[in-house]
Amino acid sequence: MFQLCLPENWLWYVISAILVSAGIRVVLTFLRWIERFSKGRPQLSFRVILIGFGAGEGRDDYLHPFVVGCLELLVYPVLLASGRPEYIGAWLGLKVIPKLGAWSTQRETYQRFLIGNALVIISSYFLQKSFYA
Repeated sequence: MFQLCLPENWLWYVISAILVSAGIRVVLTFLRWIERFSKGRPQLSFRVILIGFGAGEGRDDYLHPFVVGCLELLVYPVLLASGRPEYIGAWLGLKVIPKLGAWSTQRETYQRFLIGNALVIISSYFLQKSFYA
């Protein structure tokens, strides 16, 4: 059994994770918006895509990726500080399995998925360095 070490200033840690997750949401929304624009699809406003509601036609994500990203940004730095990065790898493996077929049919969606995961991992490293130094 291993010991999880939580940061001393946990409230600022939670706020930071939410803000970083919101920033990642903006980046991924921009990529999705540009992708739709470049393919000549009916244009949705950046705001509609960002909010996650109201896009219609099955395009709503209801902020689920944002919530998952927040949870990852809360857990990953704790696991890194506790010396247990293998749990992060296991979670990433579970996330990738359902997306495996998408790389050939929905390449842009899969690439956004990978970019989002990379941004969360990089941000987690910096959050861990900031709160566990």
